[in-house]
Amino acid sequence: MGSTFFDALKKISASQLSEIVVHPERCTDLCYKAKKLCSACQQNCVTEAIKIDGDVEIDWSKCIHCGVCAAICPTEVFEIQAPSDNMILNSIGEALENELVVIECNFVNGRFQGKEKHAGSKGRKMTVPCVGRFSETFLLQSILASGDKVEFVKCTSDCIFSQGLSVVEEMGRRTEHLLKIFRTSAWKDKQKAENVDSISERRRLLRETGVKAMEILFSQSAQGEGYSPIRGKTPPHRAELIELAKMHTSPSILIERERMPFGNIKIDTGKCRLHGICASVCPTDALQFLDNNQGKELSFMLGMCVGCEACVRVCPEKALKMDEKLDLGLLSSPRKAIMEKKYRLCTSCGKQFSVKTGSDSSICPSCKRRWSAIEGYAEESSKS
Repeated sequence: MGSTFFDALKKISASQLSEIVVHPERCTDLCYKAKKLCSACQQNCVTEAIKIDGDVEIDWSKCIHCGVCAAICPTEVFEIQAPSDNMILNSIGEALENELVVIECNFVNGRFQGKEKHAGSKGRKMTVPCVGRFSETFLLQSILASGDKVEFVKCTSDCIFSQGLSVVEEMGRRTEHLLKIFRTSAWKDKQKAENVDSISERRRLLRETGVKAMEILFSQSAQGEGYSPIRGKTPPHRAELIELAKMHTSPSILIERERMPFGNIKIDTGKCRLHGICASVCPTDALQFLDNNQGKELSFMLGMCVGCEACVRVCPEKALKMDEKLDLGLLSSPRKAIMEKKYRLCTSCGKQFSVKTGSDSSICPSCKRRWSAIEGYAEESSKS
């Protein structure tokens, strides 16, 4: 008893004193324990300090607080405290208009032994354990708010944390893809409104809209109002990304999903049996299942889906899949029913049965089969 208590106390103390806070309630694997659904944090941890086994366990003696787990986890189980993303973004916002903000890792800054030599950059320097800690949401925020005045020092090929390097590259690809969309969309809108031609004016406009987005996010955070009109279990960075998408994209803009942190569920209504297993494993409540005396309903909210595909993997009928294309303009759209059945009383036997929405059937399947068999027998009898 005493040993268990002190082990638990030691674990809590280590977590509270750490630069990383863990939110196990957001973990996809802990939502559904029947099978392994996600192991992104374990696979990408540069020191193999994370283990998911009934809980999110971190070996703090191995953890170097690099933050790669925070960037790679689709449901944001891990939250970096020091320095927090908001602290870094505040520093970027406080930089002078023409001042360069340089962000680099400890390996490059403190004990640089890399083969690739980087020219020293003058400006406001910030050092973090690993650049792999930054999600595509943060990278977008920093670039938009700075007007291209942020430089992330590139990783070296011989970095001792090679797994972190792959995460850096992945987040870079995602960010470039989204930034291209945001810039193109915002540029077209501004060009129409203000007839601006020069590159400098383009950067200025992007910086203005980026700073505006940052002000909104910081003010909402300080007031405890959340980051988005979308509530529920939406991860904070995801809610911020929705705000950025609303401010920087056209009402409707179709993109290839690829490996983006989004997801749009497509359902085969012919296969779905509405048992609700998919909703039970959804870590963000993007899918919700309702079963009452009126009927059953499976509803979906695009903005809350982080594309973890847990629902797809657990569906026994294989009725769900992720759409390969996604409309960014629908990220803030309301929840809608994607599959539903209503309960009715059979006019033949009086028992309750369910029908898909739109059906005008008033007889249950059992009675239909029985009456069909009787009619078939009567028809055969009349022929003989």
